[in-house]
Amino acid sequence: MKFQKLTLMALCVISFSASLVCAGGISGGGGGTTVPDPIKPEALAWTFEEFAPFIAYSWLLGAERNFDGLSEAEKTQSPLKILFGSPNADKRVFAYLRSAQVEMRMNSACIDYDGVEREGSVHTMKPGNVCLSVFLMAPKLNVALALKEASALYLHEISHLVGANEPEAVAIQKLMLRDLWYANPAKIIAGAQFAGGTWSVEGATLYVKRLLKNPALITASEIEKIAERFDRAVDGLNLEGESFSAIGAELHDEILPYRAVVESIQDYLCAGDSKLALKQRRECKRQIAKEFADAKEVSARDYLLRRVDYAGKTVIFDPRYFGAAVDRVKVSNLRSRADVVKALKQWLSFLNRVEAQARELGDFKVTVSRI
Repeated sequence: MKFQKLTLMALCVISFSASLVCAGGISGGGGGTTVPDPIKPEALAWTFEEFAPFIAYSWLLGAERNFDGLSEAEKTQSPLKILFGSPNADKRVFAYLRSAQVEMRMNSACIDYDGVEREGSVHTMKPGNVCLSVFLMAPKLNVALALKEASALYLHEISHLVGANEPEAVAIQKLMLRDLWYANPAKIIAGAQFAGGTWSVEGATLYVKRLLKNPALITASEIEKIAERFDRAVDGLNLEGESFSAIGAELHDEILPYRAVVESIQDYLCAGDSKLALKQRRECKRQIAKEFADAKEVSARDYLLRRVDYAGKTVIFDPRYFGAAVDRVKVSNLRSRADVVKALKQWLSFLNRVEAQARELGDFKVTVSRI
């Protein structure tokens, strides 16, 4: 992954930029003035190429997830509706993010469709690209502001490619800057490396694969260890609060349902583990009977709503936080070790998709042509 190439100096610069507020600069127009000790165009171009597209991508993944959690009324009022509010809109914005090349103007301005000089534009030499002018941006930015402002302006222009008008693109730009105000870009970048790394998603994936190669090793305690790794992985997918993420809305929506699959495996193994106390085994059997009521399988929604603590009193999951995946993902009533293997393969398929998206983010890079 490219972030392994980061120097300590680069991370220190990014960390420093996170501690200052995003005032003035290109987000405020600048009024034609300059800032003390402005960043050099060459340094701004390097900062953008290395980090800005990645910051924008991780913010979009988090924004998609947060938009998905809004009520229908809230969605109609959100600036994000142009990006995620219509069928397949999310696919278009990520497609443009991956395909749009950046025409970086080192010694001139970008030009909009009316011939006006701009810091950014989608009026480019090749349709579908983005123009950014470090020539105009650099005098208005110091090192503290450069990464945040460049990332937000870049997403502003991507929003135009999706179909946003100027007020809509400005609203999206301001929303991203608001989230960047409280964010540490260095933590986002380092978090992406962790999210796809050995100690996070990949760690859980490798553990499941090891058990599937030797099913005799599958025990309740081993599944508990995997569940703990999975929970740590989920925490690692939030790169900086909930605003920057390593996965999008669809996979995030599936975390809880697939956690239910893991719980069902634990209960089955617990109920049949002669090394456990009889009382504990009976509680596991009682839990299974309540969750499935002799059905061969149930939706993750039904499973989670029927699940209580082992005292039989407290409902663990709040349905207000359920997504559509709880009805799509099925949890099987396990009857044999072969069923356990099948359920583990079901979970592994999910883990593989999570790991693939986390790695895609970590490896993301945009083609930049300096002009």
